[in-house]
Amino acid sequence: MNEHATSIDDLLARASGVRDVDPSGPTPAPPIAPPSTNRQWPWIRRGAISVVVLLAALFAWLALTAPLSKSLKPIAPPRITLLASDGEPIAQNG
Repeated sequence: MNEHATSIDDLLARASGVRDVDPSGPTPAPPIAPPSTNRQWPWIRRGAISVVVLLAALFAWLALTAPLSKSLKPIAPPRITLLASDGEPIAQNG
């Protein structure tokens, strides 16, 4: 019976002017591959964003807590005082 169906298909193909018709139908187009993306890029991007956020948080913390008024003053030189056994200063440096 399968031969009979094939011969009818052949007759219909000849009658319509189409030759070499595949009885199973047209072949589907191959699937279009998505553009290849590296799996590491999202992780690298997340890491870079994390570093930027951490640096911004560090600068904000330093801006709020750093004693800028003391950092602008000159550092006083160290003082050394030699005392006698009775507590009187003998010499001073600085």
